[in-house]
Amino acid sequence: MAYSPTMSAKEFKKLRAEKGYSQTELASFLRVDVRTISRWENGKRKVPHIAILALGGLKQKRKK
Repeated sequence: MAYSPTMSAKEFKKLRAEKGYSQTELASFLRVDVRTISRWENGKRKVPHIAILALGGLKQKRKK
């Protein structure tokens, strides 16, 4: 998936899942509340550009 300065809630959620991060893990990394991640993924809030860039820069987690 290409990283774009704008991303839909659905695309953001899909990318997070593809990278292997839970909402809680991503929230901790971005230093936001887990409810914020949920709001972004449910389309209740616009996903900030910086969050898209940060998620795009995360390496995919290795499965145990």
